[in-house]
Amino acid sequence: MQNEIKIDNKATYTKKNAPIGLVIFSGLSFIPMFGVLFGTISILISLINFGRLKLVFILGLSGILFTIITYSSLYYFGFEHRGGVYDELRIKTNHYLLSEIEREINHYECKYGEYPESLNDVLLVNNHLTIKDPILHMVEDYKGDSLFYYKLSEGGFDLFSVGLDGIPYTSDDIHPLDINSIER
Repeated sequence: MQNEIKIDNKATYTKKNAPIGLVIFSGLSFIPMFGVLFGTISILISLINFGRLKLVFILGLSGILFTIITYSSLYYFGFEHRGGVYDELRIKTNHYLLSEIEREINHYECKYGEYPESLNDVLLVNNHLTIKDPILHMVEDYKGDSLFYYKLSEGGFDLFSVGLDGIPYTSDDIHPLDINSIER
């Protein structure tokens, strides 16, 4: 019984809770993206005295998981999910990109006297232009390149997105906006 410790004064032996400032700091881990840093620091601090700082550990870990779930959901609904609210946004984005490319193709024609042979030639005029179709990366087993569909025709050119089916000249093709058809 020599190793047994007696506690005479129970007032001096109380289990202390985590400091409120550290709990608030751990709560900052719920800020998406930036919270991962706060959560990691909170977890590391809680490992010093785990028995006393369990709440700090739980808050830090929960905040990191919140960020992971939030950004995973945004990725899924933004890039993978079909039929959601982002489909219309993808179509509007393609309309905008196609209109920009069409304008640059016409600029190329004015500068060189002929239409470009490919969309890559348009990049000589404007290397900040996006000529990749953002919808095509979502098309399963698409065999072509990921550029917008561009083909020279007699007296002009065809430019559009082949849509989700990956086949040109079908009903889901997305064409550049006609400036005259926009209501003001």
